[in-house]
Amino acid sequence: MDIQKLTIIFRLAIGVFVLIFGCVAALGMLSNIPPSRSIILFILGAIIVLWALSSMRKTGK
Repeated sequence: MDIQKLTIIFRLAIGVFVLIFGCVAALGMLSNIPPSRSIILFILGAIIVLWALSSMRKTGK
C-alpha cells in the first residue's frame, strides 16, 4: 500500500470523525460548543470528505 492511498484513507477517516463530532455537538452533548455552532463542523467535515473522495477519484484507486 503506497503512502498516497494511506493519506487519502486518513483524510476520509478524519472527515467522517468531524461529521460525527458535529452530530454530537448538534445534540448538545458538549457543554463548550453551543448547538448552533455545529453547522461549522458539518461544513468542515463535508469539505474534508469531498476532498478525500475527489483525490481518490483522481488517482484511480
